[in-house]
Amino acid sequence: MHASYAKKYTLPLVIVMSLAWGIAGMAHNATPLLFPFFSDTFQMTPQNNGYLASTLSGCWVLSILVSGIAAPKIGNLKYLFACFLLTAAALLLLSWSASIIAFYALIGVIGFGAGAIVPISFSVLAKYTSPKNRGLFFGLVMACYVFIGTAGAATLLPNIADKWNWNSSFLVLAVLFLIVTLCFFALRRVDEDIARNKAIAADEANASSASQWQLLKQLFQYRNIRITVICGPAISIWFLTVCAYSVLYLMEAHHFDPVTAAFIFNGFGIGSAFGDLLPIASDYIGRRITIFLATAIGMACFACYLWLPLSIPWMMIFFGISGFLFSGVMSLFFSIVPSEAVPPNLLETATTYNPAFTEFMGGTLAPSLVAMLSLYLSLSSIMDLLLLLPSLALAGVLFMKETAPRVLERKAKKT
Repeated sequence: MHASYAKKYTLPLVIVMSLAWGIAGMAHNATPLLFPFFSDTFQMTPQNNGYLASTLSGCWVLSILVSGIAAPKIGNLKYLFACFLLTAAALLLLSWSASIIAFYALIGVIGFGAGAIVPISFSVLAKYTSPKNRGLFFGLVMACYVFIGTAGAATLLPNIADKWNWNSSFLVLAVLFLIVTLCFFALRRVDEDIARNKAIAADEANASSASQWQLLKQLFQYRNIRITVICGPAISIWFLTVCAYSVLYLMEAHHFDPVTAAFIFNGFGIGSAFGDLLPIASDYIGRRITIFLATAIGMACFACYLWLPLSIPWMMIFFGISGFLFSGVMSLFFSIVPSEAVPPNLLETATTYNPAFTEFMGGTLAPSLVAMLSLYLSLSSIMDLLLLLPSLALAGVLFMKETAPRVLERKAKKT
């Protein structure tokens, strides 16, 4: 594909995908943030918090798998339009829900609709952005997921629920999804233009000539894919468990009220948002060294947050630094390294199955496992155990091949 052809799509796609990731993140994090408010309505226990998170994440994983295969055939933007419209409708119904069964079902629909953004955005941005700036564009998109979806949600949703009710929070989310849906509608003709490009058609023809099982077998021949499949879920389990249980942990361990706990969690959200810009540095210094240093320092800061007698501002600072670093590491494992580890004909496979497995382990299994563990262990003990997970990333990165194009170019010039 000619660079000029791809360039004209870069800015609008990055803007719209960033906004979509942010709103999808709000839907992903809404349940744990609003759980203290709606749990009384449905007489839910703290264990239900984990089961609800697993329900949403399980459908999110299913959406990744379905969307990565179906969207290129239907049209990426058209598919996202339909999925986000479905999510808006489910959120509207959820704001009126009076049944716990309907609540769980609608959470699943929301997870499926919002999860479509994952494989589609990664494959589209990998095709229409410069490889040398992949850390920049992927980082911007995922920064919006955390900044809007975590920090923004932690600020907006609990305060709306506290001032009015939890129903109003889901109603606001429905409106936000409708706004993004209109953006996808405005870009709907991009699909036809992309389909006319011969280079893209050739890539899709190569990819479709093999079955999904054959593509998976080819995928796991690459060392970096095998490493990210292990290390990515470890960081994802840490990150998503922290997201799901931090408010309840702060209420249990420090006896904060829900709004104060959400305010402290906001420090994690803000730090995490800027952490998704960490891949920009990795464009220049390398993926491996960025992952190693960020993971080691992040573990130390999270330990300080858990074990030191800190005031609220210092809790937010240490929690924010750990969020900043681990969010950046997760972005690298989740999308950037897999997209660089494979040839073009395996790009969509890598950006579908790798994120799906990472989300399944971190978002689907982990919350339910933690919910069961919370019957026997305090949330403080569970948070302590989370410190063991990043050590896998520290070990795995030692065996990873460097993939940053700028770094590889410098090494090639030296030789």
